[in-house]
Amino acid sequence: TIEGLHGVWAAQETGTRKTTDEFLSIIRGFQAFVVGQFRTDQAANVKQAHVIAYRNHLIKEGFKDKTITKKLSTIKTLFTTAIEEGMLGPSEVQSVKVGKPKKRGKGGTKARLPFEMGELEKIFSPAIYLKTPGAIKGSRTEYWAPLVSLFSGLRIEEICQLRVSDIREHLGQPFFFIIDGEDQ
Repeated sequence: TIEGLHGVWAAQETGTRKTTDEFLSIIRGFQAFVVGQFRTDQAANVKQAHVIAYRNHLIKEGFKDKTITKKLSTIKTLFTTAIEEGMLGPSEVQSVKVGKPKKRGKGGTKARLPFEMGELEKIFSPAIYLKTPGAIKGSRTEYWAPLVSLFSGLRIEEICQLRVSDIREHLGQPFFFIIDGEDQ
């Protein structure tokens, strides 16, 4: 059965009780949907169309993207484990894309609203910015990271990964040389 996939996975998994229970709950919900819509509870009969219908059902029910992705990833994990154990043949379920495409704005990044003036005033309260950077106790990051972010558009985590070698100059203008990549 579809629910039986959980037992195959749980026999190998050394995860927490919470994860095991969560996976069981997810696969039971999926099985109930498949039985109700397609009149089968057999894992071998599950097709890509069943998983896509379930995803669409979750969207219609108002589940958040993150929750839908988690549920579909769990279902795929359980099917993959059964396939690896020789309990099922290769399945169309493995080719289902999880989640919905992210909304993208200009430049291929998530669209973000700009800060309001009041929000900027709170972030850049004069208390810290009236001092010179050398007079600040603790990390100079607290002083410079928000300023660099404000004027460059970089996120704080990107700023904190910068190295001195990433600051370059072209025609007398300094700039941040940033390459998209995991080890950059």
